[in-house]
Amino acid sequence: MQCIQIKMAQDSYSLTPRFRGFADAVVGIVRIEGFWGGLYAGVGPTVLKGALNNCIRFSTFSEMKHLYQQYKAGASSSSSSSSSSSSSSGSTNLLVETLAPLNAAESMLLGAISGGLSAVATHPIDTVKSNMQSIGGGGYSSSWDCFTKIVQTQGLAGLYRGMSPRFIRVCLEIALHFTLYERIARHLDSIW
Repeated sequence: MQCIQIKMAQDSYSLTPRFRGFADAVVGIVRIEGFWGGLYAGVGPTVLKGALNNCIRFSTFSEMKHLYQQYKAGASSSSSSSSSSSSSSGSTNLLVETLAPLNAAESMLLGAISGGLSAVATHPIDTVKSNMQSIGGGGYSSSWDCFTKIVQTQGLAGLYRGMSPRFIRVCLEIALHFTLYERIARHLDSIW
């Protein structure tokens, strides 16, 4: 679907658009570029980008969340331990502490950071994917061919062209994603 979306968007900016709608685009793309080459161009980079994005986003969010919750628990326990230290003199106090859940602002901040990291890390793959999915596939024989030609003609900076809008969109999207994820998970935990 994303391949069709990219080709339809590119076609809409041409002086004489070829596609009159989704069905017409699918038929036209298959007729011109073939079924696999037209509809599944760039599927390798698409799958790789999706897998890496999820690995980066979930692992960084989880790790930052855990570190932040420990920091918050340490800050609150150090201020309360000084007042209670006289009552527990000489005894070993084994505390099993439950870490406080993140509020919406904290979830949004950590989600935005996770999304931003994934956007920076995977943008070169996204650039290759988008070039492969353009009308005619940009004349590339493979994803590797696309990658090497971009680097040869534009340098490494060519892999990061158009990054700013994607960075902003992904930061906002993943901030919202993890905020909702935390709220829904907390609600489901309370039910079961």
